[in-house]
Amino acid sequence: MAETYTVQQGDTLASIAFARGFLRWQTIWEHAQNAGLREQRKDPHVLYPGDSVFIPDKTIKKFDCATKKLHTFRLKKPRLHFEQLLIDDEDQPYASKPFKLVAGGETIEGRTDGDGRVSEEIPFDAREVELTVWPVEGDDSSALTWTLDLGHLDPIDTVEGVQARLSNLGYACKVTGSLDDETKDALRAYQGDQGLQVTGEIDESTKSRLAQHHD
Repeated sequence: MAETYTVQQGDTLASIAFARGFLRWQTIWEHAQNAGLREQRKDPHVLYPGDSVFIPDKTIKKFDCATKKLHTFRLKKPRLHFEQLLIDDEDQPYASKPFKLVAGGETIEGRTDGDGRVSEEIPFDAREVELTVWPVEGDDSSALTWTLDLGHLDPIDTVEGVQARLSNLGYACKVTGSLDDETKDALRAYQGDQGLQVTGEIDESTKSRLAQHHD
């Protein structure tokens, strides 16, 4: 039955769709009753706890098959696109470096591209990704590993979203939902590094640069 679902921390449209048996998250996202959500959030994979998502009835597909015969139906499991840009402390990309990506029970190995980007298709139901890169090929002691929680990045127009992006970019900032002194210090540091007006406030130019720099 159709329902209106309230988003919880960690939800994405993909995880919501998967939990309810939809093969395509677009079926939910593109529904007319989610027009307001699309206007507010823009990105279906960056939702905010408390957002309302309308989930329509599933459409039943019927097949005409002969009786008293064996029929095989193969259902292709959908995939999600994962992309991450890896740069060092001097803003130089980890270009053409070996990496290992573990997600949803699968292990994917490869090399970053010339811009330091990892771009792979991962299981539809993955909720966590472990990404390891070797800056010095063949030297295990150089390995860097990150564990990424999918669906936990809040929208850029929230304090939590700004704090998470600052933290991910290496600035000392906890995700508290409050514009505290630590967050203001992190904002000043980021604004100074980016050549923005140093205010310690979440202004539009800072949000725009953060979204461009991080997302």
